[in-house]
Amino acid sequence: MSLRNLYPKDLLVYFHAPGRKLVELAIRAKVAPEPGILASIAKMLAESNVRILGVNFTVREDERYILIFADITSATLPLDEILKRISSQDFVLEIRHQEGVIEGYIFDAFGYPPTIGRGKVRTLVFPLEAFAGMMARLMEKLGSGGAAILYHEGYLLGLQIGKMLAGDIRRESLLTEVCIRLYQALGWGLMNISKIDALAGEVVLRIEDNFEVIHREGKADEPVCHFTRGVLVGFFEGLWGKKVEVIEAKCKATGDPYCEFIISFPPG
Repeated sequence: MSLRNLYPKDLLVYFHAPGRKLVELAIRAKVAPEPGILASIAKMLAESNVRILGVNFTVREDERYILIFADITSATLPLDEILKRISSQDFVLEIRHQEGVIEGYIFDAFGYPPTIGRGKVRTLVFPLEAFAGMMARLMEKLGSGGAAILYHEGYLLGLQIGKMLAGDIRRESLLTEVCIRLYQALGWGLMNISKIDALAGEVVLRIEDNFEVIHREGKADEPVCHFTRGVLVGFFEGLWGKKVEVIEAKCKATGDPYCEFIISFPPG
């Protein structure tokens, strides 16, 4: 899939709108008899001329947690009145709010810790450039030792994710598709299947915009995505329960237009 066909995805961390009065609403709600909790809240905000700037909706059993960044600059009702209207709904268990302490800025103050998979995995939001740069400097300082560290850490991460998903994925034919979709959803890169050779037990995966190669495009004589290779090995071994081999055949660091990995699945 091309970047041109995808939508941007902002995480609800902060929002900056110079000259605007921003607030964050935090709503804890119970499951309603009919779907429409978010629609009801959005309707009440719209009726008060409040513009929604960002939303995070989290599911935990029979409760829903909704975080909203909103612009109340042109609101037709006082904020207290808007909050009363929302809290009067039968499904609302609690509503909290905060106003920006710096003009034009709002930072999330209610959602913690960030997780994925309905709370299964705690995550850390970290700037891509900083993380990729850290990997590049590790390679520069430690050479092959740095490559080994990156591969090992990638393998452990992939193994953890693979084992976590293994119980839910029964069909081996879905393993590669799950890898592709998860890699993109995590923001690591755009992965697709370049080739499948069932007789040879090989799958060739192509990754565009791979996070690990940022800062190193065209600067290396050999492939550098050791962390990614480790993730792929660990992921498929964790899911499949068998040893696999992964070779990086092409890499943007060596001047190729994308990174390409050959995954070999032993027979049986």
